[in-house]
Amino acid sequence: MMNTERSTAASLAPPVVTSADPLDHYPLPALRIGVDKSITYANRPALALSTRLHDGMGTLLPERHETYLAHAIASPEENVVACARFYDSNTVLQWSYHLSADGHSVTMFAADVKTLTHPANDTLSSQGTAGASSTRDPLLHRFIEHVPVAVAMFDRNMRYLLVSRRWLEDFDFLPRKLEGLCHYDLHHIPDDWRARHRRALAGEDMPPVEISFTRPDDGRTEWLSTQALPWTRDDGEIGGILIFAQVITARKEAEAAKESQQALLRQQQKMESLGTLSGGIAHEINSPIQYICDNLGFLENAIPDLVTLVSLYHETLSHADLPEEIRRRVQDAEHAIDLSFLSSEGEKAVHQATSGIRAISRIVTAIKTFSHPGHIDPVPVDINSVIRDAVVVSRNQWKHIAEIDEDLDDSMPIFLGHGEQLGQAILNLIVNATQAIEDANKTGLGKIRLHSQAKDDHAEIHIEDNGAGIPAHLIDKIFEPFFTTKAPGRGTGQGLSIAHTIISRGHQGTIHVESDPGHITRFTISLPYRVTNLPGEVQA
Repeated sequence: MMNTERSTAASLAPPVVTSADPLDHYPLPALRIGVDKSITYANRPALALSTRLHDGMGTLLPERHETYLAHAIASPEENVVACARFYDSNTVLQWSYHLSADGHSVTMFAADVKTLTHPANDTLSSQGTAGASSTRDPLLHRFIEHVPVAVAMFDRNMRYLLVSRRWLEDFDFLPRKLEGLCHYDLHHIPDDWRARHRRALAGEDMPPVEISFTRPDDGRTEWLSTQALPWTRDDGEIGGILIFAQVITARKEAEAAKESQQALLRQQQKMESLGTLSGGIAHEINSPIQYICDNLGFLENAIPDLVTLVSLYHETLSHADLPEEIRRRVQDAEHAIDLSFLSSEGEKAVHQATSGIRAISRIVTAIKTFSHPGHIDPVPVDINSVIRDAVVVSRNQWKHIAEIDEDLDDSMPIFLGHGEQLGQAILNLIVNATQAIEDANKTGLGKIRLHSQAKDDHAEIHIEDNGAGIPAHLIDKIFEPFFTTKAPGRGTGQGLSIAHTIISRGHQGTIHVESDPGHITRFTISLPYRVTNLPGEVQA
């Protein structure tokens, strides 16, 4: 059954063949795809191949054709290489895609890998066990020279028979000649790679894989998409393997960067939702908390008066001429309620309860404020001064736990924002770093580094510490309201959440964290110099 993507593209229009098209000079199958995704031209080798396959032009297109086509259109300077596709026991095609200079069409070049077995046999017989062939088949030679991918042909002992120029360029072999040399003598080939080669030599068409490798010359790690396929001799026996390879490091890095951006976007969207939710909860519980605060305040003032009055009654009774039975009843009642304990501890209990509920009230007020910033206009702010002030204010937190190193960029321009908010965010991050160092139980003082740097259109602030760090499975949660890894009573789970709100919502900036637990944790704040439609001041 024909693949859906292939049949869609091929059914739009029949191919047009003329006698003056440059593709006719290409000795291998080639197609031209128009802007409507139809095949607008097929050269004579392509027509001959489609006739042999008895299934029309659509059969020539590889799996995921439309994906490769879209990639070629989006990357005009890149040779997009499709996976090799097995059609039958005699036909394996490797296609590549190229966007034309005018951007109006995509040209596809193919190599019919299995039909190269005759030239390969000629090459083998002429080479013997070493040395390059001087009588190489012209068709095979042109294919190897023109194919826009890294491809090499090996015998059963993994000696090079033929190799493309792209292979030599991508793997830094130029101007060296490889024919007759053993692949394993030139590279350190990992065991899993060798296992794939053995499976291909056993006749298995290996699927393409993406693997990383380290360049021996400079130690750089690169990504490679590679596929190993067996080739057969005239007698039907496997003569060796073909290896197709493409360096895909740029694509992998772009994918990683895109994933990182998407992760940041998801985190920001999550923070927006949590901010709305926490703001609503804070609004709902604010009134009950106010009732409790008022009533505790009343009791805090009333209990001392009651204690004074009871003491006066007690003194009066002690001097009154009362029957013994009444005195005994009073003494029993005092003992039953432990009057002395109530008198000494009741006032303390109310005072502690009042302090606790006021702390809760401050947290709720902060949540409401950060969830619904005001509309005060931004003012010029000296970022370095804000950092220095935060260090001074937090000194009592870190002075016995860590040393602070200030590395501030003196060229930092004036920034439009809210100095008090920004100071609160940096203060929260310093306190967080101090607690992380304390949690690490280090001998001696830990290190906190504050670094500012002026960029072209934004300022960056880095807060680093060598504390306990953040485990990878928790790093996406640290900006969530109420999330904390601290022991009960040591943290509210609001410090980093408030800092995130100040930076992202209050200043249209970003904040993200990197952590290598036990070594270094770095928070990076990015702030645009000029902010538009900046939300108002947030009281922290």
